Amino acid sequence: MSKGFSILAIGAVLACNIAVAAPTLVWTNTQAGSTADGGDFFTSAGTDAAGNAYAVGTVLNGASPNDFADIAIVKYNSAGVVQWTRMYDRNGFDDVAFDAKVDSAGNVYVCGYSSLDNTSTNTDVLVLKVTTANVVAFATTYVPGANNVDEYSYKIAVNALSECYIAGEAGATGAVPYDAAIYKVSAAGAFVWQRVFAGSGLEYDALGDIAVASNGDAVACGLISNTNADAIVCRVTPANVIVFNDTYAPTGSTFNDTEAVALSLNSTGDAFVTGITFKEDTPGFRQEAWVRRYGTTGTVAYTTIYDGNATGITTARDIVVDGTSNAIFVGETTVGGTLDANANQYVRKLGPTGTLLVSNTRDGGFGDFYSSVGILASGRIVCAGYSFLDGSPVPANCDGVLTEYASATLAQDSVVTYNGLGNDWDQWLDMTVDGSSVYLTGGTYANFTDQNGLVNRYNYAAIINPASYTIVSGLDFGGSLASLFNSDNDPIFVLLDEFDATSRVQFDSTSPIAAPTSIKVHCEFKSSRNDLTCFSQAWNYTTNTYVSFDVRVSTIADVAFIGNITGTLANFVGPASAIRTRHFTVTNQDVSDIDGWTVAIDRWVWEIQ
Repeated sequence: MSKGFSILAIGAVLACNIAVAAPTLVWTNTQAGSTADGGDFFTSAGTDAAGNAYAVGTVLNGASPNDFADIAIVKYNSAGVVQWTRMYDRNGFDDVAFDAKVDSAGNVYVCGYSSLDNTSTNTDVLVLKVTTANVVAFATTYVPGANNVDEYSYKIAVNALSECYIAGEAGATGAVPYDAAIYKVSAAGAFVWQRVFAGSGLEYDALGDIAVASNGDAVACGLISNTNADAIVCRVTPANVIVFNDTYAPTGSTFNDTEAVALSLNSTGDAFVTGITFKEDTPGFRQEAWVRRYGTTGTVAYTTIYDGNATGITTARDIVVDGTSNAIFVGETTVGGTLDANANQYVRKLGPTGTLLVSNTRDGGFGDFYSSVGILASGRIVCAGYSFLDGSPVPANCDGVLTEYASATLAQDSVVTYNGLGNDWDQWLDMTVDGSSVYLTGGTYANFTDQNGLVNRYNYAAIINPASYTIVSGLDFGGSLASLFNSDNDPIFVLLDEFDATSRVQFDSTSPIAAPTSIKVHCEFKSSRNDLTCFSQAWNYTTNTYVSFDVRVSTIADVAFIGNITGTLANFVGPASAIRTRHFTVTNQDVSDIDGWTVAIDRWVWEIQ
């Protein structure tokens, strides 16, 4: 009787086991102006369809006292090598970039302001477009009727027609007060219209974030002054028709200034807005965070307030909404006082109706701050910010912090910190997530007095354990799926003898990414003979065939290797995101001449990003 079987055993089916490794720092780069001081920083990053990255910020050029700010745009290839650098200086005075967006072709759209004198008290809205070939497509400034009126733009959104919508402020009667404003700019760089929102109080009004819905409407948020400062959320059509304009301030406090700081849209165009409310309370100044969900016509679906420990300062910094309309927002909350040294980072996840699902805080020892939140292609949550390394009123050292959380539980999966060469302040101020890659921008001090623009790229990968295995050919001598996750010498054995020339072990699981950019298989196995041919193969769901990604002759010693699956990787992810690979062994001589042999598989996991 043959000891080999066509299908002998199916391993126990386990839940898909995803382990999370710390991200890999792929590259880091800095940008300095010609003035050696603390004025250089990157505010935004983006990528194009070819895998290039773009960092945008502001640097100081010239010599004091005429070291004016210039806008810096740098293009990097996927390895972080600089392809070109573009400096923009309108007329020799300050030109500052606050935000930027990059389209799939690599066109970079920048918003900020441009000064008309050496005091920066007379400014115009600036919109700049630079192509992927480093050609300035347009550099347009918004000049109102009187040139002594200040205009600023803080955030930019770009639609599929390459039209820009900008959130900022417009000077009403001079330097004060300012009115909140949305500007529309055509694909050719011409200002199409300006929509102003003015409060009843002669104070400061401004819009600080904006997004474009799938129907073309622009949704923006900020603050507007009435009796106190109120949060404002507004929606405007492409034809400059107001869909809704809502103000919000919670009740119950004696001092009630409220601001909307960030928003995110879901697929149907609902807006999820987060902000802060300043409260006066014993024993001192306090602050709380809030989140509101707005429908497309302005109906408020929910409002939720987060007051930290109800004694200190709780701040909201950023928000993102996932594919099922869960909102994840981040910031910091102080514990035991109102000093920065008492601040802890927090991340909170709300369900579609505003119910708190899960939350987590991180205490690095001193002051910890989150500035940005994003969602990886795997669904895991990433938060970026910085942490102080001492508790002084003015800390001497600060590191960038990047934390990864499980999507369902917000359990902390990994955390990495960045300390630049100067061992001084290193801060990540913004983050862009592209699949499994994260691009972080901010500033790093080179020598305690000279800050340079900073951009980092990290890559995340999910390590996937097989959920089931099948012995297609051979004899199963035991082992466990869990043992395949690490090299622990607890293998799954496959026994073959002279009655069977091959062994095949098939491993199945689920990919966390439908269209991955990288699939690697970490394998480790040994054989009782060193003259067997071993194949590592992946199932192509498009061609319905196995494709070999590694072929080698067996060794008696335990050997580990990493095989890279190549080709169109989405073809190796099947229905319901299934993935399948196998280990296939054949003899190199007549089966009758072989007196039995074994293969012991010690590790088999996928690394997917």
